[in-house]
Amino acid sequence: MFRFIWSAWTASPVVLGASFLVANSTFAAQNHNRESVFVGVEEPTFTALTPLEMSLPEDLANQTLDEPQLSSESVTAESMSEDVELVNDDSPDPSADDSMGQITNVTQLSDVSPEDWAYEALRSLVERYGCIAGYPDGTFRGNRPMTRYEFAAGLNACLQQFERLIASSTSVLVRREDLEILQRIVQEFKTELASLGTRIDTLEGRVAVLEDHQFSTTTKLTGSADIGLIDAWGDKKAVPSGQEPTEDLNVNTFAPGRVGLNFDSSFTGKDLLRVKLEAGNFTPLDASVTGTDMTLYDFDTRTGPTGNDIVLGSLSYRFLIGDRMEAFIAAQGLGSPDIAPQLNPAGGGLSRFGQRNPIYRLSDGAGVGLNVRLSEALLATFTYLGSPGNFSSPTLERGIFEGQFGALAQLSFSPTKSFDIAFTYVRYYSPQPGEGTNITGNTGSGFAQTPFGDDIATSANAYGIEAQYRFTPRFAIGGWVGLTTAQAETGGALVNGSLVNKGDEAEIWNYAIAMAFRDFGKEGNALGFIFGMPPRARGNDVISRRDLNTSYRVESFFRYKLTNNIFLTPSFFVILNPEHNNANDSIFVGTLLTTFSF
Repeated sequence: MFRFIWSAWTASPVVLGASFLVANSTFAAQNHNRESVFVGVEEPTFTALTPLEMSLPEDLANQTLDEPQLSSESVTAESMSEDVELVNDDSPDPSADDSMGQITNVTQLSDVSPEDWAYEALRSLVERYGCIAGYPDGTFRGNRPMTRYEFAAGLNACLQQFERLIASSTSVLVRREDLEILQRIVQEFKTELASLGTRIDTLEGRVAVLEDHQFSTTTKLTGSADIGLIDAWGDKKAVPSGQEPTEDLNVNTFAPGRVGLNFDSSFTGKDLLRVKLEAGNFTPLDASVTGTDMTLYDFDTRTGPTGNDIVLGSLSYRFLIGDRMEAFIAAQGLGSPDIAPQLNPAGGGLSRFGQRNPIYRLSDGAGVGLNVRLSEALLATFTYLGSPGNFSSPTLERGIFEGQFGALAQLSFSPTKSFDIAFTYVRYYSPQPGEGTNITGNTGSGFAQTPFGDDIATSANAYGIEAQYRFTPRFAIGGWVGLTTAQAETGGALVNGSLVNKGDEAEIWNYAIAMAFRDFGKEGNALGFIFGMPPRARGNDVISRRDLNTSYRVESFFRYKLTNNIFLTPSFFVILNPEHNNANDSIFVGTLLTTFSF
């Protein structure tokens, strides 16, 4: 058979091109299996329920702005651009997209016919030795010129195939006359084969140098930058329930920005250490500006108005315990939403209230968390989180057990692939008067946030039901209802003309309905609507701090995907009867947020 190879080589490059195709496939497979210079960090394989996410793809996660990967392309381009090609620079390019696959019969090659003089040689290569490959379009391209280096690479691949056949002692044996011809070819191309090996050794050496001097073998850098255009308008600034507004609402259009950098590291492949740095100048659109915290948007609270100072946004570690448990530990920036399923299909909105049931915000900051997979349909979640300033302080009424904390327990149930429901309980306690007491996480009225005033230590029990149903992969509807019962842990203070006694109680309600359309208009887009009642102090033993009326909010947003790394999100919401006070005028808030991920 190899007499055909020898004749073909001396007369035409057709059969030599066949050998090169084999070699090219071999090297492509080797390069595909080679590890990247920068080792990417994978998220732990344990997952909770999978609610329909209407935010950016997981790489903004959470979305949270996490998941674009630091590319090593620029490093390899600068460091490995010289002397790494296996063919001469002036040789024809077979096209990067033309990857080749092994064939089993020469008739699979559309441009090779029995009339071709090399047909028998090609058939022998294919059917006897399996030593040929074709292009994806079913062609062989036998008339393309080739270099001696290309032939040497193809010859090397055939030698390896023969060695495998002999070693395996299969019925396909290499004939003696073929081996004699092959030996002569090897001698002729001895120099090229040696040079090929040297080039591969050089390439591997360069990769080893890069691995030794790279930033980290385990850390992945991701980030995002936000630029906002925000305005709010209405007649008067809102005032608490029972009062009459008098001050005009004057808000100038402003354009703040922020940036977040995530350093994600893995040490076992099933864990994740996150260090997040943040900076920005987002000023909250809170009660000091509009008279109510109901106008707060969500993205300002992650960074806060730091004056563009760099701050530690998150320091957390998550890891697997066996096959059914995932543990979390954090010194900063961990929240229940990072652990427990939220079941809000329209979670990609920009307002603070529209993100999730406010009771989740009672367990946030530093501490520990645990997910336990009870079955395919059941997931149990537990968290014990509190203010990082309290947890890291040894002084009285602070620390892990005596400072402010929120302990959450949730059971999530998915009876079908389309329906999810969760039952949530949170125990909250804040012993520091005037420091961090906030029953609703800055989402409701002032009376709901601090039902007994700023100077009273407060505890609370919060109960929530969250659910969603996916009618199609692109359309889902969901919602939640939350009840918080608060209790005064100290007394004796006079608040709004009423005396607060230890043991006084307040009842706070909230609810919302959300609807979302995924891939609206094109893949990657999201359209969402949210209607609900922000937290309201419906009942309170301190009569002067009851919400007498009811506020409603209507919100819509459209997340538009410009590119894989740039999103535009126009958002609009209106607060009817702000602060649960019919005397207040409606307040409107419009936002255009541009997000860059990298």
